[in-house]
Amino acid sequence: MSVSKAQMEATRRWESGNYDQIRLVVPKGTKARIRAQSASINGYISAALMAALARDEAAHSAPDPSAAPSAASPEDPQPGP
Repeated sequence: MSVSKAQMEATRRWESGNYDQIRLVVPKGTKARIRAQSASINGYISAALMAALARDEAAHSAPDPSAAPSAASPEDPQPGP
C-alpha cells in the first residue's frame, strides 16, 4: 500500500519535533561491520551512544575519590566547649 504525500509530510513534521538527527560519517566498511552485528544500524548506534552517555554522566557525577575533604564541612560536628 502506498503512503500519501500528506502522510509523509505529517510523519516528517512529527519526527522533527520529537527526535534529533545526527549525521555520522565513518570509515568504509564500518556499515557492513555493524550490519553483521545487528539488523538495525540505527538501533546499534543508538544503543552504543546511550550506553556511553550513561557511563560518562555517571563518571562526571560521582565524587572524586582523590579530592581531599574540606577543612570544615557542614556535616562535620563542631567541637564543643
